Amino acid sequence: AIVGRTMVGMSRTPGKTKHIQTLELTDIGITLCDCPGLVFPSVAATKAHLVINNTVHIDDLRECFSPIALIVEKVGWKAVLDRYDCAHAVQDARQRSGDHMLDDTHAFLAALAVSRHHFLRVGVPDENWAARKVLKDFVSGALLHCEAPSLPAATAPTPAKGSSAGAAREEDAVGKEEEED
Repeated sequence: AIVGRTMVGMSRTPGKTKHIQTLELTDIGITLCDCPGLVFPSVAATKAHLVINNTVHIDDLRECFSPIALIVEKVGWKAVLDRYDCAHAVQDARQRSGDHMLDDTHAFLAALAVSRHHFLRVGVPDENWAARKVLKDFVSGALLHCEAPSLPAATAPTPAKGSSAGAAREEDAVGKEEEED
């Protein structure tokens, strides 16, 4: 879009970029760099982070629940229930679970499956189907979640005057001034 024509291949599917590609924008003095998503996997905290960042193929996943737990944590329990309009099905989904109690992540997935009428056998909600649907929505942007970038410690805002940390610094400064006199 910047250049006005296709310069590099791209895809939503992980694995399209096989090597680092650079694009010189000499008019404005910028070099863009496109690299494979797996170049820096050590930056991600867990495999769940790699999944929600679309670095791993969702269809190849064996375990979908830890990435969903991360999404529910980031987006919020009420927000995902509202987005998928399945809050009314949570109680029914919890009852269908049988003897074991469902945590919030599994309750959300079961409620989504119940509200969309996806069952495995004898009325058991298909949580795996629901998890893959939510993951695909998250990586495609249909389930939108944005976070502000974290600030390095040196550029973090200082506490307001009168706060405990600010007050401690002010007391230290006053103490040093008195020592100098």
